[in-house]
Amino acid sequence: MLNLEQNFETVNKLFIKYKINIVIDILVIILFIALTLCNGDIKKYNTDELWPWDIAADLNFFEIIKLMRYEGHTFLWFLVLKPFTYFQNLYPFIIKYINWLFAFLAVCIFYFKAPINKFIKILIIFSTPFLVNFPVEARCYSIGLFLLFVLTALYKNKSKYPIIYSVLIFLTANTSLMAAAGAFSFTCLFLYEIIKKYIIEDKNYKNVILPCLILLLCAFSLFAQWHNPIYPEYSG
Repeated sequence: MLNLEQNFETVNKLFIKYKINIVIDILVIILFIALTLCNGDIKKYNTDELWPWDIAADLNFFEIIKLMRYEGHTFLWFLVLKPFTYFQNLYPFIIKYINWLFAFLAVCIFYFKAPINKFIKILIIFSTPFLVNFPVEARCYSIGLFLLFVLTALYKNKSKYPIIYSVLIFLTANTSLMAAAGAFSFTCLFLYEIIKKYIIEDKNYKNVILPCLILLLCAFSLFAQWHNPIYPEYSG
């Protein structure tokens, strides 16, 4: 009888703790939404943010690829904007909400998946980069952050789903130069893992062929966009 009471008390404590964690999680997410999405027009967009919309509206896929040697970024953000450019009445506010959505998803992945203390995660989420820079500045960086966090969240299962992971690397590398640098690091670790598992240990070469082809396509896409780059010279 005493054991039953002790077990009930333990379960009750866990239930109370679980409910408190849920309440904290909900409050954190609501507060983040309130401080970022419901902030009004705290930033006026400049040409750095509006220029991708014009590129997506006026150019086709191959023209966008060709233009990237002048941009210094890669094509994915432009392709994300492309379908919305057919609805000019959405301009320019839709850029803010698309960018915010990727920043919000990145924060959710970080908050619910990062294996660190919850209090530290809350401090990071409500720091300037996550609270101001990424969700407000409507450029290609939030989608890159989101994809980098997805790669991190799926890191333990990278060799279990090699095709999915290689596609995610491809997408990440094609968001910005900074995301491409992060994707390169993941690529090195990913190649080491699948070569060790499928070639050295299992002798199963088929599971390596398609992921490697996707990564080669990724390298080719970056070369096609950044070969012989042209940067404007500024006179002081």
